[in-house]
Amino acid sequence: MKLVNSTSRKQAIDEDRLLRGQINALEQLLDEQERMVMEQSDRLLHEQEQLRLQKTLLECQTEASIDGVLSVSNDDRVLLFNRRFLELWGIPEEAMSAGLAQLIMRAMAYKMMAKESFQATIDYLSEHPDEPIRQEVLLKDGRIFEAHSAPITGNSTNYGRVWHFRDVTERKRIELIRNQLLKELQQSNQELSDFAYIVSHDLKAPLRAIGSLASWIVEDYGDKFDDEGKAQLDLLVQRVKRMHDFIDGILQYSRVGRVREDKVKVDLNVLVKEVIESVDPPANIDIQITTPLPTIECQRTRIQQVFLNLITNAIKFMENPRGEIRIAAEKAPSHWKFSVADNGPGIEEKHFGKIFQIFQTLKPRDEFESTGVGLSVVKKIIEMYGGSVWVESEVGSGSTFFFTIPRP
Repeated sequence: MKLVNSTSRKQAIDEDRLLRGQINALEQLLDEQERMVMEQSDRLLHEQEQLRLQKTLLECQTEASIDGVLSVSNDDRVLLFNRRFLELWGIPEEAMSAGLAQLIMRAMAYKMMAKESFQATIDYLSEHPDEPIRQEVLLKDGRIFEAHSAPITGNSTNYGRVWHFRDVTERKRIELIRNQLLKELQQSNQELSDFAYIVSHDLKAPLRAIGSLASWIVEDYGDKFDDEGKAQLDLLVQRVKRMHDFIDGILQYSRVGRVREDKVKVDLNVLVKEVIESVDPPANIDIQITTPLPTIECQRTRIQQVFLNLITNAIKFMENPRGEIRIAAEKAPSHWKFSVADNGPGIEEKHFGKIFQIFQTLKPRDEFESTGVGLSVVKKIIEMYGGSVWVESEVGSGSTFFFTIPRP
């Protein structure tokens, strides 16, 4: 009897331990599930917060856009719009509350000059939901909108379509004015070309006749003139030559920017040496290139004209018995900087701007023969390339002419 009681008691203890173990395991499982539920809840809350943030950012970006924005779903619901959209199309905000995209599109089409064309676009997009489209629409009130539409996609699924409308009326007006100005400029260039021909043909012909007549008088009757008469004839020939040079200067200046020439790669080391050889400087003037010059893409004739005019200008006004002209180039981040320096008489600072004006000279023409065109041509060519030109000088210390050419 005692053995039976002992066995029953041991069996009860084992069952109790087993039950307690099961209870503990169940409690641990419940704790683990509770922890997982809490983590999932926190994750969902975080995702909801992120979604709210993204929605807020999207709404802010949409509202800040200069475009009128309208998003619609495939089941004809208005998903999103901004105030700019309402302003552009004059649609009351209450009308958007119905949320029917077709009604909104119909109201928009009614305001267009070619509503059938816009409706055809809508029909086309309904059949081709994955295609973007861009077009201009003209409104009855004269405004012009640029319309751009693209599908709303994600995870290979098409959810609808977003529309952007931008008022380009002012831009189109400016383009129209620009095109009109270009047309007028072309007409002016043609008139200038005609004028240049007239100047060249109709003015040079009588000048040549006057020059020839003066030469015949000198040859046939030169011995019959006294010294004053000979001086007057020399002055006549000189003035005829000056007028001829003036005409050439006008033609040269008018051709800059009007006569087109293809851009090519030009090695300035070779070109400047050719220019120096062509001017054939006097024996008392030494011209040197002091730094390597770059190879640039330009109109060869134009850049040749720049160096020719600057070098001949330095030679022409050189008063030093031993003249020196130094040509150099310096590389900058956005441009090339060139210099032509001389040890001539120098220029007063008050004349720095004047020397680049057409027909302006610092000495009376009866004292020094010059048309005053060379530096103005240099300025016009360099500015045509988008560069700048200037001079640095002191009286008695020579002058340095600088110019820049933008680098690609």
